[in-house]
Amino acid sequence: MKDFWIDLKQKIKNNRTIFYWILVLIFLATNISFVCYSKFKGDTLKHPATEINTEIPLGDEKLTLLKSFYNKNEKQIEVVLGFSNVKSVFNEKYLKGQFILQNNLKKNNNVKIKKENPQIISVKLNNIDEDYLLAKLSLSYKNDTTDMAEKADIFIQHKELLNRPLTEKDYDKYAIDFKKSFVKNEIVKMENEIKKSQDKEIQLKNDIESLKENNKLLTEDEKKSLKSTVEGMEKQIVNLREERKKIKEELTSREVQLDEIEALYPK
Repeated sequence: MKDFWIDLKQKIKNNRTIFYWILVLIFLATNISFVCYSKFKGDTLKHPATEINTEIPLGDEKLTLLKSFYNKNEKQIEVVLGFSNVKSVFNEKYLKGQFILQNNLKKNNNVKIKKENPQIISVKLNNIDEDYLLAKLSLSYKNDTTDMAEKADIFIQHKELLNRPLTEKDYDKYAIDFKKSFVKNEIVKMENEIKKSQDKEIQLKNDIESLKENNKLLTEDEKKSLKSTVEGMEKQIVNLREERKKIKEELTSREVQLDEIEALYPK
């Protein structure tokens, strides 16, 4: 066997044509392997899908991605979006949308948009095979008072399968759940703001005490400067307390609102 390889090596060395043909065959084999791998390997996403509960700014509005379904019977993706602002005057007639699929990037497709209730918008993407991998939904909003359209992209990979159309009752439930979630998140944010404000006050008090302890070692001019610094820090504490009072009032209002929602719509 060893002699065979020695003879082959010598033949290749003496015959350039054989050498070049071997290089060509190696090149072709490498490319064919790559094409086959690309063709038959598991498909991967070109872009991460937008997470559920992600806020999507669109002009003065904030939409939240609540749900994404795939209906195999209808070959349809339905995206459910929520409004953070319950008093929103957002008009769906000014909202336009298109989508492209990862496995067909050349074709832009229109969508069907409908405001199902004051807090929920449904966006339907039609004629989609189940192996679509990823859909890029591009929304634009332009009303009569704006010169340019506000735009936002949502990358959809459905989270749930659906075997029936969504009903008014479904949309109402999504609105209620979203409203509860929104109010709860606001409560958590306010509680965190209060905690940060309290921690800031404690830090300021400790800093004031440290400054006062060193007061005896200072000159008269330095004492005057120190007094001014302490007064400024004490004013910050007063401001923090006033801000906390306002946040606590808003927090109480939100807690009452949450209790009312849960009383009206128990689980």
